Order: sequence, then structure tokens, then C-alpha cells
Amino acid sequence: MWAGADGSVFDVPETVFARAFYAAHQILSEAVGIPQRAWDELPAWQQDAMVDVTRRCMVGATPEQMHALWVQHYSAHGWTYGPQKNWETKQHPNIIAWQHLPVRYQARFKLWQAIVMTLMLETPDYSALHYSSRS
Repeated sequence: MWAGADGSVFDVPETVFARAFYAAHQILSEAVGIPQRAWDELPAWQQDAMVDVTRRCMVGATPEQMHALWVQHYSAHGWTYGPQKNWETKQHPNIIAWQHLPVRYQARFKLWQAIVMTLMLETPDYSALHYSSRS
């Protein structure tokens, strides 16, 4: 959290940017029939992973590097490759090397980068950035 000059408290930019990407990802996934948990329902480690990947994006990580970091976070929490995402068995189809990742999923990492870069351009003064929680 950051404190503004007026004493207001708000999320750090990378958290806001990660939540903005996740909202877009959630809408995209649900549009193609893949339901997603709400941000506030994600485990803390998963939120932290998305914020970390976003932070790396903010300093120039490529979509391929972002994917590799995402895989590291999931693997560190016991996730392995599986043909479908499964919370119980901790399997995910995207825990594979970038070059084997289907183009449609590579595009999601490119979307993540585009959203982060756009928000950085739109909010050069991060102290003016606020995110209203939907909880």
C-alpha cells in the first residue's frame, strides 16, 4: 500500500496493474468458456505471483520472460503440467516451455505486457492511481 500526500491509502502500481490485467484475462477466459476465480478469491501466492510478474514487466521483461517467471511461481507451489487446469491436482496446461505454448496463450502474456505498458503511459504519476475493490 502507498500513502498519498493527503493521507489516503491505495495499492502500489504493480498491484493495480496486475489486477487490471487479471480483470481482462478473466473476461477473455469466460468469453471462451473457461471460468476464472475472482481476484479476491485467488490464493495469496497467486496474487503475489501476478504482482511479481507485473513488476518485472514494468522494468522491461518480455512476454517470454514473464511466462518463465509465471511458470517458476506455479512450480514453486507444487503445480505441474497437465492437459487441463485442475486446482485439486495442481495441474496447468501452460506449465510448458514458451516455444511449446499455444499462440493463443502466448497472446495472453503479450496482452499482459500491453496492459501494463499502457497503464504506465497513462499514469506517469502513480500517486494519482486508485483501484476500487469490488469486495
